[in-house]
Amino acid sequence: MQPVCKKFANALTTSIQAERNRENFINFKTLIDTMSEGLALFDESLSCIEINKSALEKFGYTYEEGLGKHIFTVIAQKDHNKLLTLNQEEHAKSEWTLSRKDGSTFPAFVSGSNITYRGKLARIVTFIDLTDIKEKEKQLYDQSRLAQMGEMISMIAHQWRQPLGAISASVIGIKTKIQMQKFDLTSSEGRVEQEQYLMKKLDKMGTYVEHLSTTIEDFRNFFKPNKEKTTVNLEEVITKALNIVHPGILDNHIKIEKNIHFENDIETYSNEILQALLNILKNAIDHFETTNIESPYINIKGYEEKRNFIIRICDNGGGIPEKIIDKIFDPYFSTKDDKNGTGLGLYMTKTMIEDHCNGRLEVSNFNGGAAFKITLV
Repeated sequence: MQPVCKKFANALTTSIQAERNRENFINFKTLIDTMSEGLALFDESLSCIEINKSALEKFGYTYEEGLGKHIFTVIAQKDHNKLLTLNQEEHAKSEWTLSRKDGSTFPAFVSGSNITYRGKLARIVTFIDLTDIKEKEKQLYDQSRLAQMGEMISMIAHQWRQPLGAISASVIGIKTKIQMQKFDLTSSEGRVEQEQYLMKKLDKMGTYVEHLSTTIEDFRNFFKPNKEKTTVNLEEVITKALNIVHPGILDNHIKIEKNIHFENDIETYSNEILQALLNILKNAIDHFETTNIESPYINIKGYEEKRNFIIRICDNGGGIPEKIIDKIFDPYFSTKDDKNGTGLGLYMTKTMIEDHCNGRLEVSNFNGGAAFKITLV
């Protein structure tokens, strides 16, 4: 009887263990199916061995279709090279483009980790669909660009006012001289005097027109969308930003201190950097317009440090109150009134530096003013 009892006991133990395994699997499946994030489990060959409901809904597969799918199936072709990072790093996190069953794609934040599943090495991958976030970001970006276009038009008008006034004055001066017959055209000396006068005025007018042309070209290039990174000289970008806001600097008697030393150029989006600098500089100028700061100044430092490019912009405008310094990069947060502020400038500045240019933007109070630090890799 002993062998029979032993067989029965072994069979019972196996049955109990199988039931426990089944119960554990049901609990595991119930748990992952309640997650709002997509989740998939892959074996060592990167074939799917488990997938939750959220992932199936995002990809458009049934549970049976999802099992056995290779990870390449759900990753857009352009991101296949990221699998190397996903496999090599114990915990990898990055933004990917994923593919649905119908061939359409969507942006996602993907995280991967190595685990032991049923005694074997496996890779668990979770993702969050960023479609709504990206659409919201685009809406904010478009709003910011529209608001900035208004500011740019105002800057153009300011930039053009002085040279247009000078051209107008030159034209009036020429007409007055001719009408009052200031030159004796019956003598060679008079004709030479008139010619010299006219050439001098025309040369000045040509200089003013060239300035107008350069200004509008700067603004035209500013609004061109950046499709690809280019080799950028950051000192030239800083100089261009200062030229654009120059009228505001003059009007508010702001002293500009520059200490810029870049030995190398950088591959980045020049217009994004230019817009970020303009937002920071314009905020400082607007602040000086509404305060009575004695001897206002803006200090700009540019340097390289450990293969990073640093741009630091400081002013002596009194700094940012500690109770709001953590909020100034939030969308729609503004210290200006509704008429003068959208609350999107610094939010988009941070987005452009950190999301578009793969850099970092920080703010602090320093020496009685605000200090913005842009770090580009």
